[in-house]
Amino acid sequence: MPADVRTVLHRLAVTLPEPQSRLAAALLGGLESLPSPTAPPPQTQGAQIISLHEGENASAGEKEVAAPIDHLMQAVRDEESTPQEVGLLWLEHFLGRPADERLPVLDRLMAEAPSRCCPVLRLEWHWGDLAGDRRLLDLGQRHFSDFPTPWMAFPREEGSHPVVSAAPPYEELEAWVASADGTGNLALVLSHEVTPGRHTFAVLMLDLWVCGIEDVWGNARVDSSSLVRVLSHFASLEPEVHWRRIRADHAAGLIQRAHQINEMRCLIVPPELWIWCDLFSTPADPPAALRDLRSRPDR
Repeated sequence: MPADVRTVLHRLAVTLPEPQSRLAAALLGGLESLPSPTAPPPQTQGAQIISLHEGENASAGEKEVAAPIDHLMQAVRDEESTPQEVGLLWLEHFLGRPADERLPVLDRLMAEAPSRCCPVLRLEWHWGDLAGDRRLLDLGQRHFSDFPTPWMAFPREEGSHPVVSAAPPYEELEAWVASADGTGNLALVLSHEVTPGRHTFAVLMLDLWVCGIEDVWGNARVDSSSLVRVLSHFASLEPEVHWRRIRADHAAGLIQRAHQINEMRCLIVPPELWIWCDLFSTPADPPAALRDLRSRPDR
């Protein structure tokens, strides 16, 4: 479990009045048993890095970013790597770097791994300083017949929006919720069995009263036994925490309600949402104020 999440839950368990503190303490116990977020593949000495940062005369900044580029491209070349893993690498190593450094890497990523770049593009649109930048649009339109939309619908909506990788249908998803009476706090787990015995799952911490979507994380490659251990722990927390299985479209509706709170109260949505949202959303039209971006020559 991420260290910042553990810290928040410890604080909530100590400071919140009952029954909120019971839920925080129970969730802390359950989430400690979650498998760690998927680790990227190890680096190899023979891997090539992007030419922009090669050579003994590279500047300190170039050398600093060279290793993450090496790491990212290895993940891209790994046939078993997932879009979520690529997105996590981008969030950790690239999103905070200058736009001029990210653009050539984005160009290469779209060229070499078009089926795995949707989480990266969503991160750039919702968190990066390239949001609405004409250069990002030009890159996308050069590599794709139609630029994948970074806006998502909760719950899923039907439509012909361009997607690089299709989301699993609801009937292939499993969902569970942990909640406590008298609070708006929920923990959602959504899981998709990618291949027999191998799952991709996401965990969402929601506050349906005040804070909306508070945290999101997941694991792109976990075996069935690890997932069963997590679910079994939650089930053992009765009666303090109510643990039940729900329909996946119901889970998406809960996420929609939480997301609306973020928007109404101007609360920042965790960036990890844009990495894992393929499990519970579909592409949607952009806000009306942003629909003319492609026709604007000034960015």
